[in-house]
Parts: sequence; structure tokens; C-alpha cells
Amino acid sequence: MFDRRRAFLHRNRWRLFVLVGGYTVLFGTIGAFLVPDAGWWSGAYWGAGSVGLLWAISWFASLDGSIFVRAGGWAEEWTSEALRKKSSGFTVIDDFPLGGRNLDHVLIGSGGIVAVETKWTSKWRNRQHDLKDLELERSQAAFQAGKLQEILESFGHSVDVRPAVVAWGPGIPTDECFVQFGRVGVFVGDRWKDWPERALARDFLSAMDVQQIAKELIQFAEENSPREMSLGRKSLRIARALLSPTLHR
Repeated sequence: MFDRRRAFLHRNRWRLFVLVGGYTVLFGTIGAFLVPDAGWWSGAYWGAGSVGLLWAISWFASLDGSIFVRAGGWAEEWTSEALRKKSSGFTVIDDFPLGGRNLDHVLIGSGGIVAVETKWTSKWRNRQHDLKDLELERSQAAFQAGKLQEILESFGHSVDVRPAVVAWGPGIPTDECFVQFGRVGVFVGDRWKDWPERALARDFLSAMDVQQIAKELIQFAEENSPREMSLGRKSLRIARALLSPTLHR
């Protein structure tokens, strides 16, 4: 993320120079003619100008598109929190490794096993998209569920893994909290409290099976996860552990 922002600023360094130069000239000219040289008015004006300049630079840097990367990470945190609150008695494993890729969440409980992919998009804003447009994400969730099922079979477990997608984003349609597309269930993230229990608990597993499967998958994740985690993901994990943030609504 930081490399992306640094490259963006390097490519647009002249635009940034014009922004900083224009802001400085404008603010300085106004201050020279309208603001007294002494007194608290002067300190307040120039202090506000410094803060405004920093905000302008931060705003320009945010145009690199990394906000969508961060939003995707936040959405995964929201989904993780929602699954833990909604599916009490289930074990949730985040960032499960699948051969160079990762499955956002694995849900393990007496109701079965669910492979969950999180999707955040800003496209909902134009109101021309609905949950049916997540065909690529549904296909990805089904593919990831199949890979997870192969891992379970290698451990000797014949368990059907159900794929699911949790969708987040500004203006997302919320007429329904859950829609079933074939084998793939699509959940509306903002309405996690309304997710139907039947969608998360269908096939029965014994307590012993749940405990054994959870233990094996957690061990598999620990042994196969990348040793290095991105700074952004580390920050999200630390913030979540320390602050236990309220779910996004």
C-alpha cells in the first residue's frame, strides 16, 4: 500500500507541487492583507493554514486508490465480527491460506462448514447494481469452497463445504438480508443481525467432529500462512484486538 502511494506521488509530483504552491500563495496573500501581524488572530490563521495544507496533501495522496484496498480490509474485519456475533458456538478462522491465495473466513460448527468471501465495492452508489452482479465473487467463493473441501478430504473428513459471499459498500441494496444463488449464499453485511440462522446452520456435525476439524484447520493455517503480514493488515489486527470496534452500520 505504501509503495503504491509513493509511486502515485512520484508520478504526480508536479501536480502536487502546483497544489502546494497555489495553496501557499493564496493563503499567504490573504493573510498578508487581511490578518493583523500580531495577536491571537494571526496565530489562529496561520495555524489553520498549516493544518489545511497538511489536509490538502493527505487528500491528494488518497487519490491513489488505496482507499479501496483499505476498505476491503475493513470489510473483512466487519464480516469477521459479524460471524462471531451471529454464529455463536462456531469457530471462525480468518485469512485461511489456499495455495498462494487466501479464503477470507472459514466458519466451522455443528451446522457444517462455510467458506466465506467478503466483497466491498463502491459501485452500489449509482444504484444500477444489485446482488446478482456478484457473479465473479460467487464463482470465487465456490472455487475456494472446493479447495477447502479437498483439504478436509486429505484429512479424512467427508464434509460438504458451502460457499458464501458477504457484500458491503455504500448504498448497497438492503431489501433482502440474504439471497441464495444455487449453492452460494449472499449475505448483506449491513444487515448481519437479520441473517437467517438456517443459512449458517444446515448440516449436522457432532461436537467431536467440530473440535477435530477446527483443530486441524487452525494448525494447517498456522503452518501455511505467510510469515510476513502487510502493515495494513497488522494494523487492522492490532486495532481489532485493542479496541474491539463496533460493527460498521
